[in-house]
Amino acid sequence: MGGRSTVEPHARRAFQHQRGRYSLGIDRGHTFEEIKPQVEWIAEHLLPYAEHFVFQLDDNYNYKDDQWMRMVSDYIRSKGLVPGIWFAPFSVAPYEVYVEHPQWFLKKDDGEVWRTFSGKNWKWRAFGRRNTGTSGGIDVSQEGALEQWYAPWWKKVSETWNYDYFKIDGMKPTLNCYEKVYGDEKALLLFRKGLQIGRDIVGPDKFINACNQTPVQVTGICDGSRTGADALDANVRRNPSSVMFAWNYLNNYTLWCDADAVIMQYRRSPEQVRYHSLCRAMTGQQFITDDKWSEMPPENETIWQRCFPGLDIYPVNLYAGDHGYDLLDLRIAKPWGTYDVVALLNRSSRHAGTRTMQIARLPVQGEKFHIYDYWDRKYLGVQGMDYEWSAELMAHEAKLFSIVPVAADGRPTLISTSRHFSQGGLDLERLEYRRNGDAWTVDGQSSHLVKGGRYELVFATKKLKPVKASAGDLDVSIKADGDVTRVRVVPETSGSSEWTVEFSAK
Repeated sequence: MGGRSTVEPHARRAFQHQRGRYSLGIDRGHTFEEIKPQVEWIAEHLLPYAEHFVFQLDDNYNYKDDQWMRMVSDYIRSKGLVPGIWFAPFSVAPYEVYVEHPQWFLKKDDGEVWRTFSGKNWKWRAFGRRNTGTSGGIDVSQEGALEQWYAPWWKKVSETWNYDYFKIDGMKPTLNCYEKVYGDEKALLLFRKGLQIGRDIVGPDKFINACNQTPVQVTGICDGSRTGADALDANVRRNPSSVMFAWNYLNNYTLWCDADAVIMQYRRSPEQVRYHSLCRAMTGQQFITDDKWSEMPPENETIWQRCFPGLDIYPVNLYAGDHGYDLLDLRIAKPWGTYDVVALLNRSSRHAGTRTMQIARLPVQGEKFHIYDYWDRKYLGVQGMDYEWSAELMAHEAKLFSIVPVAADGRPTLISTSRHFSQGGLDLERLEYRRNGDAWTVDGQSSHLVKGGRYELVFATKKLKPVKASAGDLDVSIKADGDVTRVRVVPETSGSSEWTVEFSAK
């Protein structure tokens, strides 16, 4: 099955202030000595490619020390990142608050408090188990609870601690508690009332990411939402790709979907990292990671860099359900032409298997196509609608191709660029072909280039030979490689560059 999406390069997404940000979590007892090297590594190795990046503290931070919490957010900002925080406002209250104000909490018919998820920070030992991760659910119908605790807590995290991204956890079990007390309809109204209070306090420019599994109930208030349970280990347990595809029909239309973080990619093979990265990048959903980033192998680091920043992608299949997708088709429309970027997936987490890419399964435009294997840097030639490409893919492996229509006039065709998985969808701002007899000149402008990061343009040039290439004052290399020509530039500064490549008849 194939999942289709389209990208409009100049479209404005509903939550533009959050575009291209990536949330990172640390889920253990935090010390500044642990956080500092991770922030520094991300700022150096990933931020130049992502352009905006959220570094999110996960559960179990030092919530009792306002000065420490502000110091951490200030340090994150000083490195160019956006400070984010795990947050459970519907249950963040110490047991002492319950003892003093029991009327502020959701109660059972027998008067016992309803327990809801509160994470590691706020677990109540009064429930009889040391590590339950639960506390009483705050009743937002109680004005005293709102004015004296709930709203001030939002304000503290947003203003005193100065965080801009809020992952709101425990939402589904909290809603379940409200339903038991108030019934479905009133429960949803109260639940959304609590969220709206938070939104009003933090304002429209900060990002609220709901968690977990509440994408419909939070629509119109939250910017994004988790659509599944914790992924735990994204290589084996609770593979998030099924959740990702099932809920993709909402992505970018109602909110920004989050299937949960990819985890422990520093110890995964490049093939597995490509799989988890492409599932997110090809659908345009939130790209959240939870890792030991400073231990990331260089090859895996490069994969992440080529998937950042996220594109403004809209799903074409507007219906719920997974439907067994093993092909993802991203249609990219530019002023000078349309092409497809296609991912072939082995979604099994345990078994290798043969997977086949068939052009006939894709709604491509044209009769003949240049096919290019992005990760392996192989040109697969000119193919027709009957073309099939098969390979044995390891468990959780993904291949990536560009499928570019063949021009009727025999021009040298740009079929791929190296900066980004979209192979020009992100970076190509201008592309012009000029013919002079049997010779061709190709002019273009590329953006989102990173200082020191090699940038490659790949042209299909079977009957033509490269003559020269230039990119302002930059050093440019040009190499004929079978039926393709590779032009390489190493930018001296980040930003944009104009370039020209000349070809003549062989």
